[in-house]
Amino acid sequence: TTRHIRLPPQFPPENKKVVFFKPLGLNYNSMKDPETIKKLCTSVYQIVDHHTKQGDRGIILAPSFAVVQSAAGTLKNMNIKNLRIFEQQRGEKLVDLLQDFQKYSGGPAVLLTPSGFEGIDLPGNLSRYVILVKTPFGSLGDKRMKHILDVYPDIYSTIALMKLVQGAGRSVRSVDDWATTYVLDTAAQRLMTS
Repeated sequence: TTRHIRLPPQFPPENKKVVFFKPLGLNYNSMKDPETIKKLCTSVYQIVDHHTKQGDRGIILAPSFAVVQSAAGTLKNMNIKNLRIFEQQRGEKLVDLLQDFQKYSGGPAVLLTPSGFEGIDLPGNLSRYVILVKTPFGSLGDKRMKHILDVYPDIYSTIALMKLVQGAGRSVRSVDDWATTYVLDTAAQRLMTS
């Protein structure tokens, strides 16, 4: 016999606002299309520009170093006034960049990384927004992930959903903390609303 129970959320839902911002259908092939990357970078710019004007700091979780580089390049080219960009480069340890980001006290800033879905603590004003560029589905080049998708597709989706929740949680670290999470991928939108 089983029974479903629902517990109240530990953190107030109003402190963890989620915005589906111009979501695109993103997959392995569409991410190779320069037009798709251009649209994603435009959305990233609009969000970062909005929050920079409010004096906010945030984090962008991208699917690859190539997307991090494209988004950072767009932000640099747009010359957003007073914005400091912390871009993780290929081969650079995230822990070092994260320490620089946390110590920075010069105003609005954004951290761009492909590896920040877990293990990052950005409480309070260290981050008031998170941009989840693409759903972090497990790589099908990994035999284990391929097996999970083929045999247990619901679990494959659940793993991605758990990573999305983890990513959104980088900025809301306590009951009183708050941040807005922006989702740019229709797959993430489906996972989060179904």
